[in-house]
Amino acid sequence: MFKWFNKIKRKNKKFTNPTGGVVRNDNYGFGHFGAPRTSNSSNRKTHNGTDYLAEADQEVRACISGKVSKIGYPYASDLQYRYVEITNDDGYSVRHFYVFPASDIDVGTKVKQGQAIGQCQNLAKKYRGMKNHVHVEIKKDGELLNPEGLINNYILSPDTLKGNHNLQNQIKKKYVPHK
Repeated sequence: MFKWFNKIKRKNKKFTNPTGGVVRNDNYGFGHFGAPRTSNSSNRKTHNGTDYLAEADQEVRACISGKVSKIGYPYASDLQYRYVEITNDDGYSVRHFYVFPASDIDVGTKVKQGQAIGQCQNLAKKYRGMKNHVHVEIKKDGELLNPEGLINNYILSPDTLKGNHNLQNQIKKKYVPHK
């Protein structure tokens, strides 16, 4: 569709954006890694991951290849929300939060990077005014990493770019190598 699309230099081919969406920004704040999570000055929590925008029930893709090491609940008091953790032999583990696992995804399942692992859950039911997203936390050998340094934050789908000339130009300027 776009001749330049396949020339895009991706940040890191080992990681895939799980939704194709950009980083969340809404009434609840920024979805960037390290963003403040409370206005209480005595309790300065920061965001441990990155939130990639999605639609409720949208297919979510694995950020890395590996094995499903855990399917859990982000909130002990609310068991309707889930996460899927994938671990690989390179020492990486990625947790994909607010994902209802697909029927063929269970602990021990081998998955490939970009493979569908489930569907984005509707966060608007719990947090009025929050945009639906998949929260991603990445660890390497147990150490928390900034997903934004590893995952491309732009929507990189030719279908999504069709007709959006402004976004096409932004992406070409930033990611297509100049001759």
